[in-house]
Amino acid sequence: MRSIATAVIAPSKAKWEAVLQEYFGENYVMISGFSLGATHLAVFVHISLAPIISNVKSECIATGIQNMVGNKGGIGISFTLGKSNLLFVSCHLAAGQEGVDKRNQDFEKIYKALVLQ
Repeated sequence: MRSIATAVIAPSKAKWEAVLQEYFGENYVMISGFSLGATHLAVFVHISLAPIISNVKSECIATGIQNMVGNKGGIGISFTLGKSNLLFVSCHLAAGQEGVDKRNQDFEKIYKALVLQ
């Protein structure tokens, strides 16, 4: 099993995506995958929905050291499914009770800066 440090230094997500694809099977397809450090977000849909998916976008907002290092932050993937807009967000934020203020600040930054329409 890879450690977080290994994932940050060598962030190969292709294996992880292949494992997910194998698990979901041939009736599902990954429409987007995006990484920020050791955090990875992948969205899979049933193949019957693929023809009505459009406007796929992905973005990340780093909130780690000096807001540049991707050890903390958020990832967003958005797309249109038919007439509905969907947004998936994954975050890795400061831990512990002492991190509440930092977590709230980072949430605010991600919420305002993640512009996926």
